[in-house]
Amino acid sequence: MKVDEATKAFVATTINQLLSKGGMDNFAIFNLNSDYYIQMSAQPNTDQMYCEAVSNTFIKSSNTLSESQMNDLLTLGWEAPVDNGNYSLMYDINSDADTYMLAELICKTADKVYFRSSFGKSQLTLNLE
Repeated sequence: MKVDEATKAFVATTINQLLSKGGMDNFAIFNLNSDYYIQMSAQPNTDQMYCEAVSNTFIKSSNTLSESQMNDLLTLGWEAPVDNGNYSLMYDINSDADTYMLAELICKTADKVYFRSSFGKSQLTLNLE
């Protein structure tokens, strides 16, 4: 699966902003369509990013994830939802390479699971407080 490089760079920039700017309530939400999203949060000057990919708990019944989509999330490295939550993962960022690896994972998830191969600023909700 080929990742859109512009989208990957956009996600990497967003990750860097979350890790270096703002305050305790930093988050980013990539709104992939009316039901699907991937969100991330981090406290500044840390090396961990918490990420969530939407689960069926928060999706309208007409767009719920298929078994194949749910299996793809697990195959990509996301942890299964707990207590009616979302798929999640903690990702350590210790280098630029780690940032780009997480950005690639976000892009692959958006494409393979949520059928969105590219997205940008108009699909981003960013809070740096």
